[in-house]
Order: sequence, then structure tokens, then C-alpha cells
Amino acid sequence: MTPRELFAYRWRITTTTLDHIEQLIVMLGSLVTILAILWISKHFMAASDQPLLVAAIGASTIILFSNPHSALSQPWAIIGGHLISGLIGISCYQWVSDVNLAAALGVSFAVITMNYLHCFHPPGAATTLTAVLGGQEIHALGYQFLLTPLLINVLTLILSGILFNYYFSWRRYPLIFMSKLSPATSQAESKKSL
Repeated sequence: MTPRELFAYRWRITTTTLDHIEQLIVMLGSLVTILAILWISKHFMAASDQPLLVAAIGASTIILFSNPHSALSQPWAIIGGHLISGLIGISCYQWVSDVNLAAALGVSFAVITMNYLHCFHPPGAATTLTAVLGGQEIHALGYQFLLTPLLINVLTLILSGILFNYYFSWRRYPLIFMSKLSPATSQAESKKSL
């Protein structure tokens, strides 16, 4: 084993399984999506000073375009993961006076809630932290943060994922568009993936 291979093995560094064409598709999909989110958000929130993009959406974009068939990138995981986590983050900020405790409780509650609701999406935890630690602009929005910018960001991301991946038959999104199985078989397969 070469020193490079030994280092990679010890640190569990894996090489990407995406070929160059797939990596280009991921990059272009991410580029188009973030630009679309910013443009649409600016259109809907033109007269306000609120943020146009929730940073956690960047991580969701990578998950969606790198692995469009993963359970983590499906619409319910993205929508539920972000909106539920945002709701929990806002509530923790408003109800818990210590911001550090509010952040820790928010992430903890978001993780367990996403698990129970079957919408586990790791960037949702970052949305919780944004709601708690995002600063005065975010705090001033209160629960409005869930609609603008969060819901606009999430819906634009999903729509972009559907439209962009449609042109690549092996990347159809959401996964239900790929399914040629019967409903009973589909349910069994989806339970295995969770």
C-alpha cells in the first residue's frame, strides 16, 4: 500500500464515484439552482431587507444534484427537513432565553422530529441554527422566516431539481419518476432505503 493509499484508508477518504460528466451535471445543476433561488427570492422580496437565501440550501443543493435518488434528497425530506427545523429553531429562540441552549435544544429537537416524521435531511439542522443564531434580520422575521425566504428557497430548489434532472433519463427526480415498480413493491423498496 502506498503512503497515499494508507493515508486515505486510515482517514476513510473515499474517491468520488461520479464520472466527469456527472460532476459537470452536478456543478451546472447547482449553479442554475442557486441563481434561480436568488432571482426568485429577489422577485418576491424586492422591497424588503431580509436575506434572500438560507445558507443550508447550498448543502441541500449538493445533496439533491449529487445523489438525486437518495432518501435525503427526496421532496418530503427537503421540505419537511427545512420547514420543521426552521419552526423548531424559531420556537427555541423565542422560548429559551439562553441562545446557546436554544441552539443546542433546537438541533436536538429537529433531529428527533425529522426522524419521527421520516423527513431526515441533515441541512435542516443548519436551518435550525440559522433561525436561532442568524442575527437580528432573521429574528425580526419571526415565523415569517418559514415563508420568506425558507419556503421560497425550498420550493425553488425542488422545482429546479425536477426540471434540470428531467433531461437526463438516469437522473429523474424525484425518485418516484424513476419507479417502474408496483405500489406495493415501491413501498417495500423505500422502507429498505430508510
